Amino acid sequence: MTQTSLSFEQQTRADQLEKAWREFHESNGRVWVYFQKFCFELINRGRKHCSADMICHRIRYEMAGEVITKDPVRINNNHVRFYADLFAATYPQHGTFFTQRRRTSEDKPPCEPDVQVHDLPRKPNAAADYRMAEVAHLNSRGFSR
Repeated sequence: MTQTSLSFEQQTRADQLEKAWREFHESNGRVWVYFQKFCFELINRGRKHCSADMICHRIRYEMAGEVITKDPVRINNNHVRFYADLFAATYPQHGTFFTQRRRTSEDKPPCEPDVQVHDLPRKPNAAADYRMAEVAHLNSRGFSR
């Protein structure tokens, strides 16, 4: 049975996350190319272990400099684990390059997305802006130009 044939009631949160990753992966093949490239750069330098999150952050950085499309690729943090799993499955000799952790999402029911990504300007939030100004002020004490 494929992931897409499961009904919403039968899925776990892990199934839901994997389905979203598969859709992203199918339409953004460049991310996988970069993921492999950066992993092997580190492996060839002698690294035995790495953070898949670090690899994805580097991909975001590298892709930010590309002017290929008007629609930038946004790698959801939920996708990172699946790229690490794909790397381990594709290159079993490097199966321990990324630490594997137990997925708590396997024990959870699916949920409706609670975050929507959009390119709208940030709405003013006086309370949050005030709190951030306090933090900035606290951090500026030891800062000199």
